[in-house]
Amino acid sequence: MDIVERVCTAYAWQRALGHNTMRDPFCCLVWDRAHPDVWDANHVSEVRARTAADIARVLQRRHELQRMALLSVMLSQQETAA
Repeated sequence: MDIVERVCTAYAWQRALGHNTMRDPFCCLVWDRAHPDVWDANHVSEVRARTAADIARVLQRRHELQRMALLSVMLSQQETAA
């Protein structure tokens, strides 16, 4: 592993600390339902997609996580209001 790869791996690891993570064959998804508007808590890293279909899959997975996070915020707001 060269120095650039080591730095990128360490940076991705540090940004994911304290958040939910899911490894996908083409990326690492990071999210935090409590903080859906914070970029560091909700992002995709370590992308390894090479084909258009693989890239589309990464984008689709990110979209799914974003929808889940927004739904969680809406439900939380409803519970607080009740």
